[in-house]
Amino acid sequence: MSVGIYIDLASGRMLEDRIFEQATGRYHSSLARCLAFVKSTFEAQGVHVHTADRLPEPTTSDTHLYISIGNHANYVALSKRPDVVLSAFMVTESPVVEPRIFQDLQRAKHHFKRIFSCIDQAEIPRFAGSPVDCIPLRWPIDFHGVDLPLWSNSERSFLVMVNMNKLPRLTYHELFTERMRAVEFFSRTGDIDLYGIDWDKASRKMGRTWVPWTLRRIQMAFQDRFDKIHPDPLLVAARKVYKGELETKWETLARYDFAICFENVRLKGWLTEKLFECLRTGTIPIYWGATDIAELVPKECFIDMRQFAGYPELYAFLKSLDRQAIRGYRDAGRAFLESQAFEPFSKERFAAIFRDLLEEDAGHRATI
Repeated sequence: MSVGIYIDLASGRMLEDRIFEQATGRYHSSLARCLAFVKSTFEAQGVHVHTADRLPEPTTSDTHLYISIGNHANYVALSKRPDVVLSAFMVTESPVVEPRIFQDLQRAKHHFKRIFSCIDQAEIPRFAGSPVDCIPLRWPIDFHGVDLPLWSNSERSFLVMVNMNKLPRLTYHELFTERMRAVEFFSRTGDIDLYGIDWDKASRKMGRTWVPWTLRRIQMAFQDRFDKIHPDPLLVAARKVYKGELETKWETLARYDFAICFENVRLKGWLTEKLFECLRTGTIPIYWGATDIAELVPKECFIDMRQFAGYPELYAFLKSLDRQAIRGYRDAGRAFLESQAFEPFSKERFAAIFRDLLEEDAGHRATI
């Protein structure tokens, strides 16, 4: 009898085990690196870990744990297989980007043994239509402590933002446009540098759509043409301070004292890797996103955008900080990453979820 973990993903580009390869790619994500840690940890103990497209043919002796990360397309069919256990559905995207993930949770809750969510359970009924019982999931971070050479860099410019030029599918509490407003304000004095992709194009909505690719191409061509004739003033401002794409995010962040660090939506629990990457490189995050951020990360580690009436007030505050005050934020961030308080976000805690699934759903004991 063999036991395996099979992970389904919303993006087909990450199947064929490519999600694990993304752990070392140019645009690797913290989630991808943590999934790669899960794979190496349990395969060393005889547990197969693959993407769901590599599920073997049905057997009567093997147990295959199926974990979907935002994919609703396949689990109904898999639920009929006696060798497959629908162990967990994980919500790791925000509702303003992928609203369909939340709309379909009412169906998913009747098939999966458990649902994990990076969004607080109290926020979900607005997007799912009614309550859904969820287990809190903290966005997994693959590193511990700071990158000392980057953190120690003392030659720093003032302010940076690293983001894609995208728009949300829903507007409720979204922060995509707020990022652009921040860039527009600081661009007036040239006090910000902007990095990321697609800032030379018209802004496009994120998330999946049922519009055929041919029509989408026509739509994008029209948007780019219209952008050249009547560009969005916010995009015009952004392009004035745009420095291009970047090779590595961490090295870029380490060249600045401060970073605009806005999530894509303001919701309880929605804290992704952005803030932690800033702390790792000694860059002070100007944060806006998780409404319960002060319960998750010590307030001494970041600057809370909600404390300011607007960008002029924020600007005055940033300019008033001396090197000692800046060092205080940086030291607090380092102390947090090296403390036990950071453990809920660690890759080991994330892997422990899969360890518990193995024991509870397959009777297989494993260690981290």
